[in-house]
Amino acid sequence: MSSKHPNLRILKQFANGDLDEHLSILISAHRSGCKKCSKIVSESESKASLIFFNEVDSRFKDLKIPDFSAIQAKILNKKSTVKEASILQTHKDKHLVFKNKNIDLPAPLIALKKLMGPWKSINKNISYSKLSSQSRGNLYFVFFGPGAKIPEHSHDGNEYAYVVAGSFRDQVSEYISGDFASFNHKDCHHPYTDDPDGCMLLVNLKGPFYFKEGLARLLNPFRHFIFKYF
Repeated sequence: MSSKHPNLRILKQFANGDLDEHLSILISAHRSGCKKCSKIVSESESKASLIFFNEVDSRFKDLKIPDFSAIQAKILNKKSTVKEASILQTHKDKHLVFKNKNIDLPAPLIALKKLMGPWKSINKNISYSKLSSQSRGNLYFVFFGPGAKIPEHSHDGNEYAYVVAGSFRDQVSEYISGDFASFNHKDCHHPYTDDPDGCMLLVNLKGPFYFKEGLARLLNPFRHFIFKYF
């Protein structure tokens, strides 16, 4: 069970449709396995729906609405057939294959497999696949092998991560499967994993790293170029 969650502001923005595509994907994945956050989102969506339909009712209360029940029945029947086919396809494609690992994906992430680029290695313990998208910021599947470490760094923009499988730590906390992690430009950390199975993440970066230690600091002058093309 996840122990790290999006804050209330982000969940309400998600419910109202005010988040960008990348962050919405991460929230959807976390929500699919978190009853607490799913309840908050559902309640926020219900409140927004009531407000919307009350406004519609007040504007069109005297308008005579045609009977669309027959058309509605056909649509619902069609949706049912599509949903059944979708469930079968989802069951078939729910694994993300990385090397010799079959990693279960939550339903909201399955479609991302079609957007994945080739796996690339930063070193023997860290690999990533960038997802193609028109949205601002970069979205990656990232795998940390056992013992992987990223040098201490801060962020020029927010960083969000969903833990797909395994776990990782930094000097503040531990993040386990299903967790949602958020870091802003004030945060400084050095993620690592000692999980024997490593850690698979879905990471959304809104801006480049700024490294605080080691040889990685030599990359800082080029960080915006790297962020754009890496």
